[in-house]
Amino acid sequence: MSRLSPPIRFASHMALACCCAAVGFAHAQSVQEPLNPPESYQLACLAGNPNINDEVALEALATRLEALAEVEVHVLILLDPLSGTDAATREALKQLLNAYPFTVHIFDDHTAKLPAPERYGEDAFLFLDDRNSLGGEVLDNRDGALHQQRRAIKAARWSIGFAPALSPALPMRHQLSLMVDDPLDYLIAGEVRGMVLPEGSFGPLPWGATLFGHASTLENTDPLLYHVTPRHIAPVTLHTLQELQEARQAAEATEAAEAVETAAEEVEVEAEATAE
Repeated sequence: MSRLSPPIRFASHMALACCCAAVGFAHAQSVQEPLNPPESYQLACLAGNPNINDEVALEALATRLEALAEVEVHVLILLDPLSGTDAATREALKQLLNAYPFTVHIFDDHTAKLPAPERYGEDAFLFLDDRNSLGGEVLDNRDGALHQQRRAIKAARWSIGFAPALSPALPMRHQLSLMVDDPLDYLIAGEVRGMVLPEGSFGPLPWGATLFGHASTLENTDPLLYHVTPRHIAPVTLHTLQELQEARQAAEATEAAEAVETAAEEVEVEAEATAE
């Protein structure tokens, strides 16, 4: 099984799984996943705090979400989007997300309790963070729980970790547990501080066996997405998916036009034969 592929540059058929997004806001929040999640799907991981109280920012976010929906993104991971927001802002974000066909997971954890892993079909998502504000004692208390969570999702087809921030503050025991002893297949992080990671947007970590990918910011007009299949997790940009989709639609339109022309010719031949 190949776990890492270069950014997709070839056409692939993308199944659309429409599911209703109902979003809550407590630690890592999830929505009810579709009854039959697709075997292959598009995953978007965006980091940052949307200023949805600003009309221009809200319109930009809505445009971004619309673009993700158009290229058939199935899973949307939001890292730390609610930091410092009030109840009204949270409700506004909830209403906005409910308008799109994503399975949404929101990681906005500022407490000592680790959010539970989330499942999407055969895959599992694990949430972690270095959270300097939690203090050493709290982070130490998380060690055992995180190890248990990792073991609980070991049978998943893909085990993917998500972190709003990644830095040396992440306890060494966490790093060993998740990237060396029982490595995650993939780790996607937002802000990276003080750590040497692969150049570009993806690649193997310099330690352990886990592959690393960057989360895009909410402001990025060409965010990096992830195409998850039984064989690999492949980074692909939004613009690339849009180009592939346009090419596929053009090909389908051409094929349909040719079919109509062929049918018209057959009718004409039949009409001439009848006239004779």
